Amino acid sequence: MLVPIEVRIYLRKKTHVFFVYVKRLLLRIRLNSVLSQDSLIEILMSYKGLSRSSASSLGFTYLSKVLKKFEDEGKNLNVLEFGSAGEGFLSTIFFDWHVQNTGNGQVISVDISPTPQRLYRKLTKRTLWVVKDASEFIQSYTGTKFDFIYFDSMSISFESPQESMFHHLKLYEESKSLLNRGGYLVFDDTPKSLECALSEHDRKLLWKFRENNGFIPGKGALVLLEVDQENLETVFHDYALILRDRLTS
Repeated sequence: MLVPIEVRIYLRKKTHVFFVYVKRLLLRIRLNSVLSQDSLIEILMSYKGLSRSSASSLGFTYLSKVLKKFEDEGKNLNVLEFGSAGEGFLSTIFFDWHVQNTGNGQVISVDISPTPQRLYRKLTKRTLWVVKDASEFIQSYTGTKFDFIYFDSMSISFESPQESMFHHLKLYEESKSLLNRGGYLVFDDTPKSLECALSEHDRKLLWKFRENNGFIPGKGALVLLEVDQENLETVFHDYALILRDRLTS
């Protein structure tokens, strides 16, 4: 099926704007080699015109505090990310910056699409970009364990969220052995309540799903239902969900 010329022109313009943004972001980060956490979040949130309160609800304000502890204590910081930086908050760059600040460790960002790597690899110094199916990566991985595993893989539609929810549950089951004791699991797009929805349309879809199924959907929703059996504790929950391994030794 041919794409209408108006749509093709629109997509070309959008792509051009996106690349211009990335180039500017690259310049800002290079010119500010010693960025504060607040400045970094502000730069990354600005891409989609999101506010500081949005950064808080997405969990990145909380994560900054946790990651700062690694930096202050001089600990290695190893992050595994499923779903590389896309058109939302540029998570790969966020994690890469923090790993650089600790001076040790690495980010491994896994995505089945090569597009994020093409866009962002020049913005990162400590990130290994892997273009591969997440399950295949887990099966073949033999390296060090991780302090953070970030789940933002298959996109979720709150109108029909089941496929994404089961995908992330499967991904969690496959990758949980890769988490260090006391490590963190981060799930994007897992609203705690109807009030956490990013739009009125999503709020209505969340309400409808909850009425029919008894819980609010999200990428980490099925993992959250098993938290007690999995030796995990919820340390943050708003629009994003952050769980921590209780076994700290």
